[in-house]
Amino acid sequence: MSQPTQNQSTGNNIPISLSNGLSETMLITAVKRNDLAQVEALIRQGADVNTPDMFGWTPLHHAARRVNESIAFFLLRSGANIEARNAFLQTPLIVAATRVNSFEMVQYLLECGANIAAQDSQGNCINDYLTEEEMVCCRNR
Repeated sequence: MSQPTQNQSTGNNIPISLSNGLSETMLITAVKRNDLAQVEALIRQGADVNTPDMFGWTPLHHAARRVNESIAFFLLRSGANIEARNAFLQTPLIVAATRVNSFEMVQYLLECGANIAAQDSQGNCINDYLTEEEMVCCRNR
């Protein structure tokens, strides 16, 4: 039996691409719930790791917002675009930098190749959100 695709269904006859009123796929919903097991299951069943919600937020944006490195690791290993842009041109790195206590996520995304100079629609980059000490650590990685 072949793996289900975005247009096929899971074993429970629930489409992988089913979304709510915000155009959030089941994968995004699982990421927002910090449910790594469900994230892994949906990806194994063929969920697209780069399908955004109506605001352009991909599952990786949501993982960065929730400072969930385990889910971010799995998404990136599964082909998530580390430079994806949301409606405000924020990358997952910029989203992570805007969060309190997210420095480890920022470092992780940088280690995975995120562009430290990426700017959002307002011209802000991570140095506009991080402390001077945190930026020194980022530059010395």
